Amino acid sequence: MTSRNSSTQLWLITHYHEHGSLYDFLQRQTLEPQLALRLAVSAACGLAHLHVEIFGTQGKPAIAHRDLKSRNVLVKSNLQCCIADLGIVEDYRPPFYDVVPNDPSFEDMKKVVCVDQQTPTIPNRLAADPVLSGLAQMMRECWYPNPSARLTALRIKKTLQKLSNSLEKPKIIH
Repeated sequence: MTSRNSSTQLWLITHYHEHGSLYDFLQRQTLEPQLALRLAVSAACGLAHLHVEIFGTQGKPAIAHRDLKSRNVLVKSNLQCCIADLGIVEDYRPPFYDVVPNDPSFEDMKKVVCVDQQTPTIPNRLAADPVLSGLAQMMRECWYPNPSARLTALRIKKTLQKLSNSLEKPKIIH
């Protein structure tokens, strides 16, 4: 990143996360529900942290990520998620890619989500597993048409932690 007069370069140095993005991690691994939940809890914790305004000399404003997707979440070596903004968009398919153009406008998405009130389909097979069933229910609650009825990031974090605490240690299935 350079300044307007190109005399100053600013660099952001972060930790290296060997597992890469959550998108890449999920392409390589099949997860047991426990690990999927662990990843979801840690991502929700990060999102809740972004949303909270912290006051004081070491404070921060509330932050809306605005582009949260699996490619913008890194998986750390301890299998915790780290929210990032990598700007990677290749091969991205938006929700409802089958009913809107490849590059949907705000109006295209508004019609599908707000006017037609469509939500993605959740497979029935998730109902057989208590963790996946709980995740599916939480997703439905995030899709309520009335914004004030939707779950907050903090409520999502607490729900995921509760589900996670009811499970044993996660494993990766190769």
